[in-house]
Amino acid sequence: MATLKAYEFDRLLAKPATHPACVLLYGLDDGVIASRTKALLHHWAKAQSAGAEIIAIDADAALNTSDALPNALNSNSLFGETTLVQIHVGAKNITPALEAHYHPKQHFLLLLAGDLKPNHALRKYCEAHAHIIAVPCYAENEKDIARVMQTKLRAEGLSCDSDTQALLLEFLSANPQTYVMELEKLCLYAHGNARIRQDDILAILPDLSTYTIDACIEAAVAGQSAKAQSLAASILEDDMHPSVIALMFLRHILLLLKINAHKATGEQMDAIFRAIQPPIYPKRQTTISQQLRNVSRETLIALEEHAVKALRDTRDKPTQANAALTLLFERIKQCLNGG
Repeated sequence: MATLKAYEFDRLLAKPATHPACVLLYGLDDGVIASRTKALLHHWAKAQSAGAEIIAIDADAALNTSDALPNALNSNSLFGETTLVQIHVGAKNITPALEAHYHPKQHFLLLLAGDLKPNHALRKYCEAHAHIIAVPCYAENEKDIARVMQTKLRAEGLSCDSDTQALLLEFLSANPQTYVMELEKLCLYAHGNARIRQDDILAILPDLSTYTIDACIEAAVAGQSAKAQSLAASILEDDMHPSVIALMFLRHILLLLKINAHKATGEQMDAIFRAIQPPIYPKRQTTISQQLRNVSRETLIALEEHAVKALRDTRDKPTQANAALTLLFERIKQCLNGG
């Protein structure tokens, strides 16, 4: 029938008479699935004047018995009530059983599943069926996204430090419609490692390529304050939080300080770049080399202090975050001009 958007779910509940015969709830957020299950069962039962009988089935267990799932799908209440069949979908494929035994007019059917990829057999079947609505159940606010993110990372055996987690959450929260897919891609990219690094995030999340953060930082370090602020404004229009720009600027300054320290020991720039992990692309190596020629270590230390303060202010004072970022650009310009 259709895939329902998150904001459309309440509309479905508002019209009990138009409820579909079957709903598939799937996703990573168990809390959202549980709340929607409760709401659906309540409204479905309320719509039946004669009451309703609920049959709960564990699909994996039922499939171990040849006729258990077909019997549940073909069941009728002994007392003439409407039957609500609730099936908890596990690892086994129940699509063939649904194709053979599901009859829309016989009873209401609620399918509860975990995260289903677009090519999953059950999801494809439900989305194409004329009497089934598929409802993705994922986080709808930053707090929920953070919970889903942490659950997913634990399940994949991955961890990250607080700054990396904050950066990842900023990017995922800016994309509530696609964040699960982006999180999945990041976990696949980091597979085999114990920790996710900020560079992993920068390398894999496509949204970052659409933002001009690198260009913004380059302009700021070059003393082009007006250009940096203009680029930052375009980034913020895409719902990027000012703290992300401040954090990225701080990371860049720390990288410059690290390379500067190696250079001070007499190491050649080519050797320094070869040793840095993850690798720095040649074009960026040229930019960094130019920046180190133009900016002294003392100035870099001052820029680090301003970046730390800006990062703290953008996070701790949400209503003044944009102003804190503007002030950072002004401080950068003053430092570069010897002020």
